[in-house]
Amino acid sequence: MTTPTPQDYALKPCPFCAGAEIFIEPDERGSGGQWVGPVHVGCKACGCQLCADDESKAVAWWNRRAPQSGWLSISEAPQGRDVLLYSPRYLDLTIGDWRHYCGINQPRFTHYQELPPPPSTKGEPT
Repeated sequence: MTTPTPQDYALKPCPFCAGAEIFIEPDERGSGGQWVGPVHVGCKACGCQLCADDESKAVAWWNRRAPQSGWLSISEAPQGRDVLLYSPRYLDLTIGDWRHYCGINQPRFTHYQELPPPPSTKGEPT
């Protein structure tokens, strides 16, 4: 397998930090006994990455974006209600009120997004 380069694909910037240095590479290190997809796409700036079965899936997943207004600084997050939170420390997404997460070894959230509306249940059996 020839190592693909970001120039071989139309990769979008990082959805979390807007970094433009995106990598795409095969998994050559192994996964320590856990299954990991053989192709990784990620951001060199913040470390966010994903893996998939093949290059086309990895690129499609990386380029997929939720139809929302985007990530906002955590300093602007509303108080007292749940939002979607991002922590680059753990490369994690969490739903909650970010002020409940504080203290040593807790996620350090840097960005948030409003939660999307729930799916419609109209016409579904109850």
